[in-house]
Amino acid sequence: MTVDRSAAVRAMHMAPRCGARTRAGESCRAPVCRDKNRCHKHGGAKGSGARPGNTNALKHGAYTKGAKAREKWYRHVFADVRSGVRAALDSVADLQEGDAPPAKSPAKLKT
Repeated sequence: MTVDRSAAVRAMHMAPRCGARTRAGESCRAPVCRDKNRCHKHGGAKGSGARPGNTNALKHGAYTKGAKAREKWYRHVFADVRSGVRAALDSVADLQEGDAPPAKSPAKLKT
């Protein structure tokens, strides 16, 4: 029994191609899966892809807009705290060196 392989090979060569981008920047040359637009490596396999509503995309929320805004606010607040602590430590160091401002005498204080 002989099989006409040329028709099968021709059909395989004429099949639509995946078109996903490879690491080299070229298009994937694999044939697409049935009723899909991509090959089995790039999302055409049965059951591949995200669930409806994409519930599996958000894992922890560390890079959401809200989290980034919080981080920016924390950096700003901690920078203010650090500058205040540095100023307090500098004034304490000045007091320890003897550069303290002159104390007011009790006679000059108004009651």
